[in-house]
Amino acid sequence: MHTFIPKQKDTQTRYVTKKDFEKDFIELMDQVRLLEQKVATKADDQVLMLTLAHKQELENLQTEVLSLGREVKQLRKVAQESSKDRWKDRTIFSIKHLLKNMQFARK
Repeated sequence: MHTFIPKQKDTQTRYVTKKDFEKDFIELMDQVRLLEQKVATKADDQVLMLTLAHKQELENLQTEVLSLGREVKQLRKVAQESSKDRWKDRTIFSIKHLLKNMQFARK
């Protein structure tokens, strides 16, 4: 038993067999699968590009953080040396001030 499905072509009505319909349907589904595959590939490419861009940005930030760490270390060292010098200067000033203000017994 053959089932006929009407198909519009121009202004005339044409009938298609079930076998032809299934064949056309399979071809259409193959085209849809191909398009889905292309979309998925395009999406994968976009994700890859974003991932690579983020990786590069993270590497740049890591380099900057390491550089800032070195600068902080250097500033701490300078501050520590400066603090030692200030303590030395204060000690010398205190001793001078103490000696200056000391009253020595005169004979």
